[in-house]
Amino acid sequence: MRKIVAIVILLANPAFGGGYYNGNDLLAMCQESDQTACLAYIAGASDMVGARNFIDSRPPISCEPENTDLGQLKDVFVLWLVNNPSQRNVAATVNYMAAMYEAFPCK
Repeated sequence: MRKIVAIVILLANPAFGGGYYNGNDLLAMCQESDQTACLAYIAGASDMVGARNFIDSRPPISCEPENTDLGQLKDVFVLWLVNNPSQRNVAATVNYMAAMYEAFPCK
């Protein structure tokens, strides 16, 4: 199982050519009037982080408070993208993990 997780993390790294969307793509998607695609991406990324936190023995990426909703996660992610324009060319999954790590550090 750890081998699979390591492969997924490597593929999300832009140096390995992974990732369908980058931060610029997601910022544009999340600023559209129809939020469906943005919220669906956030839900999937959140599930990915949660699964990684659950199955991996390393410290968790982030510790979102209970009852945090998709709208809040989207706001945190969009704010991180706006505040980190030099990182928006990176795979969106990596951007998402960085945003959650900074916003919801584990104590």
